[in-house]
Amino acid sequence: MGLPQDTTGTLPYVFAPYDQNFQDYANFVAACVQRYGPMGVLAYEIWNEPNNSYFWADSPASPYPNAERYVQLLQRAYIAAKNSNHACVIITGGMASGDGTDPRFIPARDYLSQIYQHGGKNYFDAVGHHPYSYPTVPSDPQPWSNWTIMNESSPSLRSIMTTHGDAAKKIWMTETGAPTSGVGAVTEAIQSQNNLESVVRNASYDWAGPVFIWTYRDTAAYSATADNAPYWGVYKQDDTPKPSVAALKNLI
Repeated sequence: MGLPQDTTGTLPYVFAPYDQNFQDYANFVAACVQRYGPMGVLAYEIWNEPNNSYFWADSPASPYPNAERYVQLLQRAYIAAKNSNHACVIITGGMASGDGTDPRFIPARDYLSQIYQHGGKNYFDAVGHHPYSYPTVPSDPQPWSNWTIMNESSPSLRSIMTTHGDAAKKIWMTETGAPTSGVGAVTEAIQSQNNLESVVRNASYDWAGPVFIWTYRDTAAYSATADNAPYWGVYKQDDTPKPSVAALKNLI
């Protein structure tokens, strides 16, 4: 959507629309809902990983996430979307991992608490979250795992929601998965286990919305780069299926 980016070469961030009217974004959301709602597209996630400076750097002077400003954007987008189609579902931006040691990544539990503190409660229908457990799997309850913190930690995202009277709202798992090549990659078998567990465990939670596997196809051939970013697909670049494909198909 033409997000403003740093052009100095010093900041690898996408800036929030700090110098623009948030209502412009809300108008864009309203136009999307008006266009695609009649086609049956009724769920809209507002931003992506706003607790991560790579997707929300508040300004060049302060390139860090800012929940208060995100809530301002969320409020406008929610009102605009509902005015276009009251049946639409508004999901907060899926939250990235963070352990509190780096100001560029606000931990998801802290960020959700800040959304409530800044008046966001009435401006979303579901909480977006990215429950990556990589390099382990969801059934391994590591304290740093974004999967574990949904409902298996204290506090958890669920307990925070319940404390604020939002137990009826669901958590939408809008990204999860694992890379199979590049630095820190897991084996294809572990990726398959990760993705299978994600779908099966998600279906067992009465508080969970949909789960989305990141992603469909690799964007590079194995060993083309040491970066693991191109290798989260369930298919290789040449369309060869990884074990995840058969594992997920067996659930149908």
